[in-house]
Amino acid sequence: QGGHVGERVLAWPTRRDLGGFAREAQAQVASRVAPPPGVLLERHDAAEAGAPTRRAILTGALAAAVGVVAVLGLALGDARAVLLTLAGAVFALAGGLAALALSGGVLGLGAMAGLVALLGLAVRSTMQLMARLRTLTRDGRPWTHATVILAAEERLAPILIAALLT
Repeated sequence: QGGHVGERVLAWPTRRDLGGFAREAQAQVASRVAPPPGVLLERHDAAEAGAPTRRAILTGALAAAVGVVAVLGLALGDARAVLLTLAGAVFALAGGLAALALSGGVLGLGAMAGLVALLGLAVRSTMQLMARLRTLTRDGRPWTHATVILAAEERLAPILIAALLT
């Protein structure tokens, strides 16, 4: 390439964390290999190549989060309901990430898709609960702990069935 002679070395790591493997390999090569004058060492890895994709996914996720909050605000019409829905999503995300960490998993594309599905279920379930609470309060019940418990009891079976079948 460009008048230079090149040699390619391929590695097939067995670890799922490609970024960690790439950093470790780079450190090992730097500490053990002293190239002679005129020899240039270059490194290209899948983790480095995937960085723009990860940035694009994170940017899209941030834009989607802003859109979700806006849609929740329009759908629920109540700041308290929006905050409770978002709190449910945060707890679902924390539980999903804890399960991922406890299982020794890596946050790859499949895990991200699973977390998005989990967040969708959590938001949908919370919105169902908020809709039932709104109906109860419109029917004259005050927004109290007892009203929240009643709404949760009434919506428990449909929410569990949707979660189990999804």
